[in-house]
Amino acid sequence: MRSGRLALVGTAALTLAAAGTAARQETPPFRAATRVVAVYATVTDRDRRLVTSLGRDDFEVRDNGERVAVTSFSSAPAPISLAILLDSSGSMRESLPLVVTATDRLIDLLEPADLAILGAFGDRTAVMPRLTPDRDELRRFLHTRVRAGGETPLWNAMDLAMVYLKDAPTRRALLVFTDGFDTTTLDRGLAAVIKRADEENVMLYAIGCWGGPGSGESPPDSSLRKVTERTGGAYAELTWQKPDDLTPTFSRVSEELHRQYLLGFSPARLDGKTHDIDVRVKTPGLTVRARRTYTAR
Repeated sequence: MRSGRLALVGTAALTLAAAGTAARQETPPFRAATRVVAVYATVTDRDRRLVTSLGRDDFEVRDNGERVAVTSFSSAPAPISLAILLDSSGSMRESLPLVVTATDRLIDLLEPADLAILGAFGDRTAVMPRLTPDRDELRRFLHTRVRAGGETPLWNAMDLAMVYLKDAPTRRALLVFTDGFDTTTLDRGLAAVIKRADEENVMLYAIGCWGGPGSGESPPDSSLRKVTERTGGAYAELTWQKPDDLTPTFSRVSEELHRQYLLGFSPARLDGKTHDIDVRVKTPGLTVRARRTYTAR
């Protein structure tokens, strides 16, 4: 609700003075940049194949429209901290074994230095207590704690999973699988997911599946595509008519996460505001995905 404006002539000067004081108090001071903003980029060709042979000079990075120097660069495979979040709502009852099999394969593809955590959301959201490199620990959770039933608290579960990534020592990513729409937190929960992913630099991936037993007859929430692209991740959409596509799609996410470019730059000022990032490649025919914002502080 918008508050009305007071039109009292006698208090106009006082009101303006107070407003000016408040503005000065709320505006953060500019500071010289002392940090490096890390941007992870995925590059693909026209056939959606990963391109992993580019160098620093093949990229261009803009901060709020102004070109900035790429001060650090790496194309070497690097460890990840990955949260894997599975929809285990009631509509998944018949299809969940296929998702468990695909997740098993994803666990196989983790590198020795990677850390991972598993979670599931349905009757309640259950998440492992800590990130771990132990594949056996991940599988125990997968095969004993992931059970179908209940609603779909999609956004709340994604927000919770990112809490466990907050202090991760390596690059943060969240992969969520779902067959439907959020049925509990709705837009409020989506806003929380966007805010946390932006502030904590979490790359979001989502796999949506539909058209199967118990699932809806329409694709999952369209906001999944928007929020994943905003963070530099990706959204894949499958149907249960082609269940064999599920495991390769999970594996593709692992391949991408391990073959990304690291681009680092120093912002001109740390003003506490949200800045737009635009990452481009100079070679025609290539597509780059990277986070679109950062907070300069």
